[in-house]
Parts: sequence; structure tokens; C-alpha cells
Amino acid sequence: MTTTALKAKDIAARPPVTVRGDATLEEAALLMLQLEVGSLLVVDDRNHLVGILTDADFGVVAAPVSGGETPEPQVLGNRLTGQAERIYRAARTRRVRDVMSAPVVTVEADDDIETVLGRMFASHIRHIPVVTRHCPVGVISTRDLLQLVFAKRGGRVPARIEEDQ
Repeated sequence: MTTTALKAKDIAARPPVTVRGDATLEEAALLMLQLEVGSLLVVDDRNHLVGILTDADFGVVAAPVSGGETPEPQVLGNRLTGQAERIYRAARTRRVRDVMSAPVVTVEADDDIETVLGRMFASHIRHIPVVTRHCPVGVISTRDLLQLVFAKRGGRVPARIEEDQ
């Protein structure tokens, strides 16, 4: 008996949401909130993938430091020095290209699930774009992998789980 290997294109839950690098972070954040996505794929005028912006980019990360120094927190590429509100206000007009991650770790549409998981693990990422000839055709997130586990058990994942009142 032969089985068909699960491919990246089978795991990607929906088409990717894309944005141009010259969009503002405010526009990008609004798009992410409206569409309830954790990442935006940044494309050029040929629809080639040039970067990725994720919800993690809007949070606090450790600023790169020289050897032996204590890492300092930073938000959107700015060190936090009691100026978080100013940083977020200024971000409204900053461009996606200034904050996006590039180059982007990707998988091809026909790559198998082991390749997807291996690249996500090796790169410590939660979102991986699925591409065909440099153009995004999907994105796989850790949430998609959770749904894959649930779906393999024969269950259906509701779009939104409402709490009991």
C-alpha cells in the first residue's frame, strides 16, 4: 500500500496575505487584525517574496549586543528606554520594509511535511511561506500544524470557540 506524503501546499490553510514594503506599519497592523493573521508576506511589484512581517515583530525582543553585554529589550528595532509609547506612535508612519525579516526561510509547494517542520525548527520560526517560483502561494503557521493534528483525528475545528456564558 502506498501513501501520499503530505505536502506544504496541503497544509497551508488559506491563501497568503501580502503587503508591499512601502506600506506603513499601521496599515500592516490593521490588515493583520482585520484578517486575523499572524503574518504578512512582503512582495515586490512582480509578486516575488522579499520579506515577512509577523506579529512577533510588534513585540519585545532582545536587542543584539556585543559579546559579554547584557541584552536590552527593543521594540520595532528601537531600544526601550522608557519610550515605548513614542516608539509605537512613530511606528504608524514607519515602512514595513524597515522592520520585515529578510531573507525569508521558505518551502516549495511540493515539499513534504518533514521539510516544512525541519526548516521551521532549524530557523526557530512560527510562520513559513510556501512559494512557487519565488511567488507566495500560501503560508504555514504553527496554528495550521495544530489544526492538522486535530483534523487527522477526524474532528472539525470550529472557526471560533465561544466561551460558555
